[in-house]
Amino acid sequence: GGCGNEISGYSGASFIGGGRLNKVAGVNGTSVVVGGFNNKNYGACSFIGAGWNNCVDNYGYRDAIVAGRGNEIYSRGGNNTIVNGFCNKISSPYAGYSGDANSIIGGGNCNCYTW
Repeated sequence: GGCGNEISGYSGASFIGGGRLNKVAGVNGTSVVVGGFNNKNYGACSFIGAGWNNCVDNYGYRDAIVAGRGNEIYSRGGNNTIVNGFCNKISSPYAGYSGDANSIIGGGNCNCYTW
């Protein structure tokens, strides 16, 4: 459903429910964007519910952004969640480390968890 949505790469079991300009891509597949605008899900077994400009990057697995705007998960650790808010970020600048696993940002603006 929706308009201008795209599923590409090896994302055969992935799903976009609706909205506009949402994208699920990458080599890991089985990820979801339910709706919203310009959300990008490149993670494996990852979820974006709704909102604008949210992103789960290609290192993510079993990560979730429920709603909000401009939220990002860029983590090798997995099992991270941003529930809602604006410009929140969970990230790991260390390639190969998983110290940022199992992190949660419940809501708010411009919160950042970096390992």
